[in-house]
Amino acid sequence: MGQLQMGLLISGRDWIDYCSYAGGWPLHVIRVLPDPAWQQVIRDALAQFEDNAAQMIGAYNAATDGKPVAPRIDHYEDEGFTF
Repeated sequence: MGQLQMGLLISGRDWIDYCSYAGGWPLHVIRVLPDPAWQQVIRDALAQFEDNAAQMIGAYNAATDGKPVAPRIDHYEDEGFTF
């Protein structure tokens, strides 16, 4: 349900059909409509993720501020690959 509700939230669609089929059985179709409670939980989880990511990035930037940047080593230079 979370995946279906996320799809509806992102796409803005009014509904989505969940289809399930197993050999020998008829096609099972369920029409799923947007659920505001599910979508609010998704929004809240995304906001918490963004806060956590911002804190981690801030901590990383604080820990590496003024530190030298390691040089990039091209391990495939001798092979003639270009990226």
